[in-house]
Amino acid sequence: LCVHRDHQRKGAGTMLMQWGMERAAEMGLPAYLEASHEGYPLYKKLGFRDIAELVVKAEVWGGDVDRVYKAMQKDF
Repeated sequence: LCVHRDHQRKGAGTMLMQWGMERAAEMGLPAYLEASHEGYPLYKKLGFRDIAELVVKAEVWGGDVDRVYKAMQKDF
């Protein structure tokens, strides 16, 4: 999920997530995502729980800073 900088902190991300969560609930499926540091607070607020931590090693992609993501899930 990505929201343009001009529209962040205005509820757009929450609205998009609510739409997706409603579709998952209608189908009886859990929702799974991999959260960046920036998106993590939104997903926690929406009731997602941590299930794993994922580390992307920078040297594999020619970078110098590893990225850490949280695998998260919400059951309906």
